[in-house]
Amino acid sequence: MARHSKNNTSNSVFSYAEYKKLDYGTKRQRIGVDSMRERLGCALCLQRVREPVACSEGHLYCKECIYTDLLEQKKEIKRQQATLEQMVREEEEERQKKLTEARERVLKDFEVRQLGLGSKTAMDAPAIMSDSTNTTEKKGKAENRE
Repeated sequence: MARHSKNNTSNSVFSYAEYKKLDYGTKRQRIGVDSMRERLGCALCLQRVREPVACSEGHLYCKECIYTDLLEQKKEIKRQQATLEQMVREEEEERQKKLTEARERVLKDFEVRQLGLGSKTAMDAPAIMSDSTNTTEKKGKAENRE
């Protein structure tokens, strides 16, 4: 065996039989009239180009089509930015609301413990506070009547 036969680099990539199976065709079939035709259509409207404008990559556009498309893209970007800003504002407001509620809860718990009513559970604390204020008010009214 030759040295190159082990590497399998001495032969071409495809054999003759493999080329026939591909149905690759002749040069005339591969490079037909359609492939040589001029491409003068706008990439956006797919019509023949009126007032042609080309980008740096070589794509052709109608002047009107490209300006219209750019304006629509800018409007869409502005709309998306406004939506994003609104979502950020709503999240910030929600965060502030939760923070305020948490502070109020901590203050109520502190007040309940300072009144000496901390032996009950935190769930009962608002009820205890309302009961103690009601009894104080009742005592005050009873003293006023006497």
